[in-house]
Amino acid sequence: METQILATAISNENLFSDVYDDYFDLDLRVIGICSVNREEWLITDLAANLLGFTTVALYETLGKQMLSLILEQTELTTLFGSAQSLTNILKILLVIESKSQLKSSHEIDGSSQEPVYNRFLKQIVCFDIDPSPQLIQTAQEMGIKVLSYRQLIQDYGSNFNLTQIIDHQGLQNNRGNIFTISYTSGTEKNSKGVMISNENFLSAITNILNVAADFPFTKDDIYISYLPLAHVFDRLGCYASLSVGACVGFFGGNLLKIIDDLQILKPTIFPSVPRLLNKVYDRIQQGLSQQSFVKRMIFQRGLSSKQFYLQQSGAVNHEMYDRMLFNKIKDRLGGRVRIMITASAPIADNVLAFLKCAFCCPIIEAYGQTESCGSSFSTKIFDNQTGHVGGPALGIEYKLQDIEELGYTSNSQPYPQGEVLLRGPSVFVGYFKNPELTNEILDQDGWLKTGDVGMILPGNALKIIDRARNIFKLSQGEYIVTEKLERAYEQSSYVAQIFIYGDSYKSHIVSVVVPELTTLKQWQEVNQIGNKNDSLIELVQYNEVRELIKNDLQRIAIENGFNGLEQIRNNFRLVDKEFEIGVVLTPTMKLRRQQAKEVYQYLIDEMYIQTGAIETV
Repeated sequence: METQILATAISNENLFSDVYDDYFDLDLRVIGICSVNREEWLITDLAANLLGFTTVALYETLGKQMLSLILEQTELTTLFGSAQSLTNILKILLVIESKSQLKSSHEIDGSSQEPVYNRFLKQIVCFDIDPSPQLIQTAQEMGIKVLSYRQLIQDYGSNFNLTQIIDHQGLQNNRGNIFTISYTSGTEKNSKGVMISNENFLSAITNILNVAADFPFTKDDIYISYLPLAHVFDRLGCYASLSVGACVGFFGGNLLKIIDDLQILKPTIFPSVPRLLNKVYDRIQQGLSQQSFVKRMIFQRGLSSKQFYLQQSGAVNHEMYDRMLFNKIKDRLGGRVRIMITASAPIADNVLAFLKCAFCCPIIEAYGQTESCGSSFSTKIFDNQTGHVGGPALGIEYKLQDIEELGYTSNSQPYPQGEVLLRGPSVFVGYFKNPELTNEILDQDGWLKTGDVGMILPGNALKIIDRARNIFKLSQGEYIVTEKLERAYEQSSYVAQIFIYGDSYKSHIVSVVVPELTTLKQWQEVNQIGNKNDSLIELVQYNEVRELIKNDLQRIAIENGFNGLEQIRNNFRLVDKEFEIGVVLTPTMKLRRQQAKEVYQYLIDEMYIQTGAIETV
C-alpha cells in the first residue's frame, strides 16, 4: 500500500521531470534515487514504475564528472534519498558550481550565469524521519526545496486513488517502458546511461528464478541487500526474492559491521562479488595459519574429503566434517545461508571450490553486464566443475566473434575462442542520449558486443578468459592479459589489491600493489621487523617487506607458469592506501583502469625510469 500512496504523492506533487531522447523517440518522466540500501529505496523505485515513470539510480560514490553528466542528460529536478547521501550530492554540486564560477570569472563580459545546480534540482525528498540541519541549511542556501518522505506518506495515506490518477493522466506502463536508466559505474573512463526496459528486467528476474529451480526461492527465504542498489545485480536479487514472497533485509550501512548484520538477519540467500569473496578466503586462510599443526591437518583432511565429493557430484555437505569444522565458518554468515551468488567479475577456481566447502552451500557463478541486465549465463546449483560461467539464460542467444589480431578465433585450440556476443530479451534498449556508443556496442541485428573474450567448453559451457579492452601489446609485440595476471597475483596472502599497467612503447609491465595489512602485521611480529605499532604507512617503507612481497609474487608467477614478460620482479611499487571506491574502483569493486592510470601516473613514470634497463625476458 505504501508504494501506491507514494505513487499518488509523486504524481500530485509533480515530483518528476520530463526529458526526451530524440534518437530513440522516447518521452520519459524521470526520478532520481541516491541512498544506502533501505526499504524506501525499493518503494520509490516501484512507485515510479506503477506510474510508468523511469528511475535514475545514483551511486553514493558519485564523482563530480559523473554527477554532472547524469544531471545534464536526465535533467533531474527531484531526487529521493537518505540525508547523508543527499548532503553529499549537494556538496558535490557546490564544488561543481565553484569551479564553474572560477572558469566564468575569466570571461570578458563578466555576465553572471544561473548556478549550475539551479538548472537541475528543484526539490529533494529525504527518507529519514528527521533530515539533518546541515542538509536543510545547505539546500535552503541553494534554493532547493526539502520534502519529507514520511510526511508525504502521512499526507496522502488516507486520500489516494492511484487508478483514478493513472486513468486521468493517461499513464501507460507496458513491457517496452524504460524501467530504469542505470549509469554504468565506469570501468572505462566515460559512464553511460543504460536504458533497461520492463521486459529486460522481467526477463532477467525469470532467468534468476529458473537457475535456482533445483533449489527454488521460497517465501521462507531472506535475501540480504548490501551491494549497491544502483547496480543492477542487487536490484535483481531483491525483486526476484520479492516476486516469490521472500523477505529482503538490509545491512546497517557499514560494510565493516556486516558480520553483525548477518547475525541479526540470518539470511538464506547471500549475494557477493569476487573481491569480497577473495578477502573472505584470505581471512580464513590467515586464521588457519595461526592454528596448531594438528588442527590444520584435521581441517585439510576435512576440506579434501568435501572437495572430493564436490568434484564427483557437486555435493557441498558432509555430516561429520560440517559438524566438526565447517558449521563454525557457516555460522559467521548467520548459519542459514543456503544459496550464494557471485557476479561482476571472474573468481579463481580454487577460491570458489574452497568457499563452497567452507560455507556448506552451493555458489552460483553468474555472468552478464549492465547492458544485458546482469543475467546472461550462470552455473547450475550443484555444478561439480569450476572455471566457467555455465550456459546461457532463457531466451539468450550467444556467439563468439573472431579477434584475429589477438589470436582468438573459432579455430583456436583446444576450444573455439572469440569475443562474446549476446542477443535476447534481457539485452538493453540503448544508451540514453548517446546514439554513437549505442551503435558501437549494438549491431543492426541486435547483437550486443560484450568486450569479453570467451571460450566454449565441452557441454557448451562458457569460460571467460580475457577482456578484449584490457589486453595490450608491449614493445616486443607480445600481448599481456592484465586481468589474468591480477587475479593470480591477488592470491598472495600479502596482497590486498594490485593494478598492472603496460605501455606499448616499453618492454615490460609495471604494477601498483596495496599490501594486506593483517598478514603483514603477523609476519612482522614473527620476524620482529620495525615497531609493533607500525601502520601500513611505515610498513611499506621497509626493504624487508618489499622483498617479502616480491618473493611471494615470484612464487605465484612460477606456479602459474607465467613467462618473463608476465612476471613482477623489481617493477612494482607499494602504496599505503587501498584503491578508493568511486575513483579507482567501481561501486562493485571492479578496477577502473583509466582512472587508476591517472591516479598512479607518477609511480608509473617513476618505475619506467628506474626499471628501464631491467631485462624481463
